[in-house]
Amino acid sequence: MSDQFLLITAVAVLIAVFHMVAPDHWLPITVISETRRFSRAKKYSITALIALLHGVLSSAIAMAVLYVGLVFLSKFVQYITFTGLILLLIVGAYFVINGFMERNSGSFAGNTSLAVGVLPDFAIMPLLLSGSALSLYQIGLIVTIFISAGIASLLAVVTVTSFATGFALRRLSPAYFDYIIGIILFVTAASVYFEII
Repeated sequence: MSDQFLLITAVAVLIAVFHMVAPDHWLPITVISETRRFSRAKKYSITALIALLHGVLSSAIAMAVLYVGLVFLSKFVQYITFTGLILLLIVGAYFVINGFMERNSGSFAGNTSLAVGVLPDFAIMPLLLSGSALSLYQIGLIVTIFISAGIASLLAVVTVTSFATGFALRRLSPAYFDYIIGIILFVTAASVYFEII
Protein backbone atom coordinates (compact mmCIF):
# COMPACT_ATOMS: atom_id res chain seq x y z
CA MET A 1 0.00 0.00 0.00
CA SER A 2 1.31 3.41 -0.95
CA ASP A 3 1.72 6.31 1.44
CA GLN A 4 -0.76 8.32 -0.64
CA PHE A 5 -3.40 5.58 -0.31
CA LEU A 6 -2.89 5.35 3.46
CA LEU A 7 -3.00 9.14 3.86
CA ILE A 8 -6.18 9.53 1.81
CA THR A 9 -7.83 6.59 3.59
CA ALA A 10 -6.96 8.00 7.03
CA VAL A 11 -8.26 11.44 6.09
CA ALA A 12 -11.45 9.94 4.62
CA VAL A 13 -12.07 8.20 7.96
CA LEU A 14 -11.39 11.40 9.92
CA ILE A 15 -13.73 13.39 7.70
CA ALA A 16 -16.48 10.77 7.94
CA VAL A 17 -16.18 10.57 11.73
CA PHE A 18 -15.99 14.30 12.45
CA HIS A 19 -18.64 15.12 9.89
CA MET A 20 -21.16 12.71 11.42
CA VAL A 21 -20.42 13.98 14.94
CA ALA A 22 -21.71 17.41 13.89
CA PRO A 23 -25.14 17.97 15.45
CA ASP A 24 -26.87 18.64 12.13
CA HIS A 25 -26.55 14.91 11.37
CA TRP A 26 -27.50 13.27 14.66
CA LEU A 27 -29.72 15.85 16.38
CA PRO A 28 -32.69 15.43 13.99
CA ILE A 29 -32.51 11.64 14.41
CA THR A 30 -32.33 11.91 18.18
CA VAL A 31 -35.15 14.46 18.47
CA ILE A 32 -37.49 12.79 15.99
CA SER A 33 -36.91 9.31 17.40
CA GLU A 34 -37.59 10.55 20.93
CA THR A 35 -40.67 12.62 20.05
CA ARG A 36 -42.18 9.86 17.89
CA ARG A 37 -41.10 7.18 20.37
CA PHE A 38 -39.27 5.03 17.83
CA SER A 39 -38.11 1.63 18.97
CA ARG A 40 -34.35 1.20 19.25
CA ALA A 41 -34.36 -1.00 16.15
CA LYS A 42 -36.20 1.63 14.13
CA LYS A 43 -33.99 4.46 15.40
CA TYR A 44 -30.77 2.61 14.57
CA SER A 45 -32.11 1.38 11.22
CA ILE A 46 -33.00 4.93 10.20
CA THR A 47 -29.63 6.16 11.47
CA ALA A 48 -27.73 3.55 9.45
CA LEU A 49 -29.84 4.23 6.35
CA ILE A 50 -29.29 7.99 6.55
CA ALA A 51 -25.53 7.54 6.99
CA LEU A 52 -25.41 5.00 4.16
CA LEU A 53 -27.33 7.27 1.77
CA HIS A 54 -25.16 10.23 2.77
CA GLY A 55 -21.96 8.28 2.13
CA VAL A 56 -23.17 6.76 -1.14
CA LEU A 57 -24.39 10.10 -2.54
CA SER A 58 -21.19 11.88 -1.49
CA SER A 59 -19.01 9.14 -2.96
CA ALA A 60 -21.05 8.79 -6.17
CA ILE A 61 -20.69 12.49 -6.93
CA ALA A 62 -16.96 12.38 -6.16
CA MET A 63 -16.48 9.26 -8.32
CA ALA A 64 -18.41 10.84 -11.19
CA VAL A 65 -16.24 13.95 -11.05
CA LEU A 66 -13.10 11.79 -10.91
CA TYR A 67 -14.30 9.67 -13.85
CA VAL A 68 -15.14 12.68 -16.00
CA GLY A 69 -11.81 14.23 -15.11
CA LEU A 70 -9.85 11.12 -16.01
CA VAL A 71 -11.77 10.25 -19.18
CA PHE A 72 -12.00 13.69 -20.70
CA LEU A 73 -8.82 15.13 -19.29
CA SER A 74 -6.57 12.05 -19.33
CA LYS A 75 -3.81 14.04 -21.03
CA PHE A 76 -3.79 16.32 -18.02
CA VAL A 77 -3.67 13.80 -15.14
CA GLN A 78 -1.07 15.85 -13.27
CA TYR A 79 -3.50 18.77 -13.31
CA ILE A 80 -6.26 16.62 -11.83
CA THR A 81 -4.12 16.04 -8.74
CA PHE A 82 -3.47 19.76 -8.40
CA THR A 83 -7.19 20.41 -8.97
CA GLY A 84 -7.80 18.06 -6.06
CA LEU A 85 -5.37 20.05 -3.95
CA ILE A 86 -7.08 23.30 -4.85
CA LEU A 87 -10.46 21.76 -4.07
CA LEU A 88 -9.13 20.55 -0.70
CA LEU A 89 -8.21 24.14 0.11
CA ILE A 90 -11.52 25.53 -1.19
CA VAL A 91 -13.66 22.97 0.64
CA GLY A 92 -11.51 23.44 3.77
CA ALA A 93 -12.08 27.19 3.57
CA TYR A 94 -15.80 26.58 3.05
CA PHE A 95 -15.99 24.53 6.26
CA VAL A 96 -14.10 27.16 8.27
CA ILE A 97 -16.26 30.00 6.89
CA ASN A 98 -19.41 27.93 7.41
CA GLY A 99 -18.29 27.36 11.00
CA PHE A 100 -18.07 31.11 11.57
CA MET A 101 -21.48 31.64 9.99
CA GLU A 102 -23.11 28.87 12.08
CA ARG A 103 -21.46 30.19 15.21
CA ASN A 104 -22.80 33.69 14.58
CA SER A 105 -26.31 32.58 13.61
CA GLY A 106 -26.97 31.17 17.07
CA SER A 107 -29.32 28.27 16.38
CA PHE A 108 -29.67 25.64 13.74
CA ALA A 109 -31.79 22.92 15.34
CA GLY A 110 -35.12 24.38 14.26
CA ASN A 111 -34.12 24.31 10.62
CA THR A 112 -32.92 20.73 10.41
CA SER A 113 -34.69 17.53 9.47
CA LEU A 114 -33.78 13.96 8.69
CA ALA A 115 -33.28 14.93 5.05
CA VAL A 116 -30.31 17.10 5.98
CA GLY A 117 -28.40 14.01 7.00
CA VAL A 118 -28.71 12.53 3.51
CA LEU A 119 -27.40 15.56 1.64
CA PRO A 120 -24.00 14.85 0.08
CA ASP A 121 -20.76 16.06 1.61
CA PHE A 122 -18.24 17.31 -0.93
CA ALA A 123 -15.22 16.89 1.34
CA ILE A 124 -14.55 13.42 -0.11
CA MET A 125 -14.35 14.80 -3.68
CA PRO A 126 -11.00 16.57 -3.41
CA LEU A 127 -9.58 13.57 -1.57
CA LEU A 128 -10.45 11.25 -4.44
CA LEU A 129 -9.20 13.76 -7.00
CA SER A 130 -5.95 14.02 -5.07
CA GLY A 131 -5.66 10.26 -5.32
CA SER A 132 -6.33 10.12 -9.07
CA ALA A 133 -3.13 8.11 -9.56
CA LEU A 134 -4.44 5.33 -7.31
CA SER A 135 -5.96 2.16 -8.75
CA LEU A 136 -9.71 1.72 -9.11
CA TYR A 137 -9.53 -0.95 -6.40
CA GLN A 138 -7.84 1.48 -3.99
CA ILE A 139 -10.38 4.23 -4.75
CA GLY A 140 -13.21 1.75 -4.19
CA LEU A 141 -11.64 0.68 -0.92
CA ILE A 142 -11.33 4.31 0.22
CA VAL A 143 -15.01 4.92 -0.65
CA THR A 144 -16.10 1.76 1.18
CA ILE A 145 -14.09 2.72 4.27
CA PHE A 146 -15.45 6.30 4.11
CA ILE A 147 -19.05 5.06 3.99
CA SER A 148 -18.46 2.47 6.75
CA ALA A 149 -16.77 5.03 9.02
CA GLY A 150 -19.67 7.43 8.51
CA ILE A 151 -22.24 4.77 9.40
CA ALA A 152 -20.28 3.63 12.47
CA SER A 153 -19.73 7.22 13.61
CA LEU A 154 -23.37 8.24 13.28
CA LEU A 155 -24.57 5.08 15.04
CA ALA A 156 -22.09 5.71 17.86
CA VAL A 157 -23.10 9.34 18.29
CA VAL A 158 -26.83 8.55 18.24
CA THR A 159 -26.20 5.86 20.86
CA VAL A 160 -24.20 8.23 23.07
CA THR A 161 -26.72 11.06 22.74
CA SER A 162 -29.49 8.69 23.78
CA PHE A 163 -27.97 8.61 27.26
CA ALA A 164 -27.29 11.35 29.81
CA THR A 165 -23.61 11.58 28.79
CA GLY A 166 -24.71 12.79 25.36
CA PHE A 167 -26.12 16.04 26.72
CA ALA A 168 -22.68 17.64 26.59
CA LEU A 169 -22.47 16.87 22.86
CA ARG A 170 -25.88 18.48 22.36
CA ARG A 171 -24.52 21.79 23.62
CA LEU A 172 -21.58 21.85 21.20
CA SER A 173 -21.87 24.20 18.29
CA PRO A 174 -21.68 22.59 14.84
CA ALA A 175 -19.18 25.34 14.03
CA TYR A 176 -16.46 23.53 15.99
CA PHE A 177 -16.86 20.43 13.83
CA ASP A 178 -16.64 22.57 10.69
CA TYR A 179 -13.37 24.06 11.97
CA ILE A 180 -11.95 20.60 12.61
CA ILE A 181 -12.91 19.36 9.12
CA GLY A 182 -11.46 22.52 7.54
CA ILE A 183 -8.16 22.08 9.35
CA ILE A 184 -8.00 18.39 8.41
CA LEU A 185 -8.49 19.32 4.75
CA PHE A 186 -5.78 22.02 4.90
CA VAL A 187 -3.29 19.61 6.49
CA THR A 188 -4.18 16.96 3.91
CA ALA A 189 -3.62 19.41 1.04
CA ALA A 190 -0.20 20.25 2.43
CA SER A 191 0.67 16.56 2.87
CA VAL A 192 -0.43 15.62 -0.65
CA TYR A 193 1.36 18.65 -2.09
CA PHE A 194 4.67 17.76 -0.46
CA GLU A 195 4.28 14.12 -1.49
CA ILE A 196 3.84 14.88 -5.20
CA ILE A 197 6.65 17.42 -5.61
